[in-house]
Amino acid sequence: MKKNWHYKYIMALSIFAFNITPALAEIDIKIHGLDDSHTLRKYVRDTVVKKYEDTGESTPSQSKIRADVQKALKAQGYYGAKVLNETKDKPIFNVILGKAYRLNSINIDNNDSPSYETKLKIGDRLKANNILNEQNRLYNHILNTQCYYNLEIKHQIFLNHGNQTADLRFVIKGQNGAKFGETTFTGEHKIKPKYLSRFITYEKGKCWDARKIELTKAELLETGLLSAATLDIPSTLPESNIVPINFDVTERAPRKVKLGAHYNTSEGPGVSAQWQHKNILGSGEKLSVTTKISALLQSLSTDFNKPFFISKKNSLNAAAAIEHEDTDAFEKTALNLSTSINRKISSKWNGDLGIALETSKIVEENGEEDTFGLFSTPAHLKYDSRDDPLNPHDGHTLSFSTEPFFDAFSNADPFFKNRATATTYFDFDSMKYAPVLALRTSIGSITGSDTDSIPATKRFYAGGGGSIRGFGFQEASPEDESGDPLGGRSLLETNAELRLKFTDKIGGVAFVDAGGAYDTIFPDFDNGIYTGAGIGARYYTSFGPVRFDVATPITQRENADQTVQIYISIGQSF
Repeated sequence: MKKNWHYKYIMALSIFAFNITPALAEIDIKIHGLDDSHTLRKYVRDTVVKKYEDTGESTPSQSKIRADVQKALKAQGYYGAKVLNETKDKPIFNVILGKAYRLNSINIDNNDSPSYETKLKIGDRLKANNILNEQNRLYNHILNTQCYYNLEIKHQIFLNHGNQTADLRFVIKGQNGAKFGETTFTGEHKIKPKYLSRFITYEKGKCWDARKIELTKAELLETGLLSAATLDIPSTLPESNIVPINFDVTERAPRKVKLGAHYNTSEGPGVSAQWQHKNILGSGEKLSVTTKISALLQSLSTDFNKPFFISKKNSLNAAAAIEHEDTDAFEKTALNLSTSINRKISSKWNGDLGIALETSKIVEENGEEDTFGLFSTPAHLKYDSRDDPLNPHDGHTLSFSTEPFFDAFSNADPFFKNRATATTYFDFDSMKYAPVLALRTSIGSITGSDTDSIPATKRFYAGGGGSIRGFGFQEASPEDESGDPLGGRSLLETNAELRLKFTDKIGGVAFVDAGGAYDTIFPDFDNGIYTGAGIGARYYTSFGPVRFDVATPITQRENADQTVQIYISIGQSF
């Protein structure tokens, strides 16, 4: 009975496939008469035929196809072309092109910038894209050189069918001489208007530029403090030529609670919780309190961020944390205090410089116990052009960090810890399953001291979900005689991951990770290269992908406690 059910199911699918296959195969549009122009033939093919193939429309009417072909030919300047049906029952057409229409004259009405020169020339073929590009070029030129309010540009074409020519006219509408007036805000309650005014990208009394209004609106919304910023300006230019501007804003709830969870085989489960106030003093100051709890780490931290510190491009950060960490390499109890200034160098570059103090009690697995008072001046520089931090498809990141350490208790020699990391993403969304190839390389080095004189918590370790998958936490590192990680003075991590998306919600990955931590200043590979590989699944949500990875060690398997590692978290691995 079960066999018969499968048979009936397969037969039903076969009948359904048989019924739809001929319909899809009916898209066989042939257009004759364009063999003399490869460019024109390709244009008609891409704009008309390919449209029906991509949409899967199986039975477009011949009149509709003919109208689309006629429209495509006009866009290329062939206004006198004729499209004739060759048959009544099949979409086969013959095109009689005739001559292309060419520009006879080009005029700009109401032009306050007579020195403007168009890229179009008399005698050029009348191509729609060229005219629209020229219209946009003229629009931007006027914005850059004039003070137009309610600027609008339209074009008019007057055809002369007798000699296949056209007169082109651009008509400029709007009022020139406008200037920015006073800017006010309404609707704010907890946010100080003085803070909002810092995002204004124009100056009072300067030449009107509608682009700066939109840029200001975008920057206001990017603060994350507003859900809406509605622009209120006069419909026509006032007689004074001064335009008053008002933004009617709607504030978001300033408080937010975040919850997170992760799991991997070597570290076990972990949870995190964060309370955040995004406007605690009324000028965008952000205060966060975060706690993390797992088998390895328990911490409580608070962070304060003040934007526009001294300069619009600077922000001040201050942080404090207490934490307890217990790994196979060490057990640490520490108090951390730090402050730094972050500077937005450009839209993609950021840097920060700060000071930090950490007092810690560290017990290594060999029983050695020390107390450290580490003072450091960390510096970071980062470039980020990714399209999405949680689920990148395109772009690159480069980050460099250096941090000199000095021990106030003289239990550790001074040392410098340096690290550089690069990631890149290649998007092949035109292919089946929209594959994304993600690559990452990270290299680190500690100079100035022997490994034994560096606190165990500051050495490099490799292995785990954010490092080399397939190996447990810290397993891809130098070990003592009992197999406990010792850490090292250098680090190399390389990761390659192919990400596929099967549906809007479901995806999969395949990956290879390699590298390790080494006792020397630069990786010498004396302990070999630790390599792990695996596959994973992704469930895409509105806040980012949920990650499930399974990995196994390929080399150095004798150093791994388990042959399979599982990782579950939110966001891509890198």
